[in-house]
Amino acid sequence: MRIGVTIFAALTICLVSTPRPSPANQKTADNTQQNAQPNKHVAKPSPSPTPSTSEDATQNTANQKSADIATNPNVHAIRIVSYPPRSAGETVALLCTILLTVAGVIGIIVAICTLRTLEKQAEAAKISADAAKLNAQAVINSERAWIEIDLGAPEPEEPDENGDDDYSRYSIQVENRGRTVAHIKDCLIGSRAFGGEIRFEEVGYRSLRVFSLLGSNQRRSAGTVSFWDEFSRDDWAAIQSETKSAVVRITVKYRDAVNASESRETSVVFTWNARNERPERMPAFDEYK
Repeated sequence: MRIGVTIFAALTICLVSTPRPSPANQKTADNTQQNAQPNKHVAKPSPSPTPSTSEDATQNTANQKSADIATNPNVHAIRIVSYPPRSAGETVALLCTILLTVAGVIGIIVAICTLRTLEKQAEAAKISADAAKLNAQAVINSERAWIEIDLGAPEPEEPDENGDDDYSRYSIQVENRGRTVAHIKDCLIGSRAFGGEIRFEEVGYRSLRVFSLLGSNQRRSAGTVSFWDEFSRDDWAAIQSETKSAVVRITVKYRDAVNASESRETSVVFTWNARNERPERMPAFDEYK
């Protein structure tokens, strides 16, 4: 607003301070112009030294112009000595133009300020909505069921060909560490022997068909997993020679009482090789949804 007022004041001062010619000045200017007309009765010039080539060309050009003016009565020498007087209509039109220009500048400034205000309000509204969503999610997470998976103690299987007991079978322990009841829908087991990078999209899964309710802080077995049965003899030969590692992924799918329509799951990964006495958990691959 201050910028628009400043522009309007500057333009008004320029308009008022513009000089206008008075009748006396106009008359003096006309007399000066008449006196400035060349006298047709000019004395005959005295002989002068012979000019050079360039001077001849310049003199010829000047003479040609003087001859054109003398022979053509419509050609006159014009010199502007003052601005013409401004009529009342022109003054009104100029004032209207200035006012419209100032109004346009003020409108642009107001529009820019309004857009900036709207941007700040939109950003503040987005931040508030995100904060409300996070708060609601925090409340849900604090009240929902959280399933944790672990392996129990090894269980003996049938003796191997040397008569030694095989302790490659483990129970799958499922615990609800949340505040609400968890409805266990299924337990999936995927296994594969990897010699390099672990790629779970190459893992095949089988279902244990587990259906049960698990209260808060309750723990129970969802079945067993046998590392011996999960891999072929060729894989076990590579595992024993330490060229590959046995990788088993266990996923438990469930629902909770807070949001029964949303399916949740917990996935953990265990690996075993000849140097380990029992499978080791890989926390980097834990997933909680």
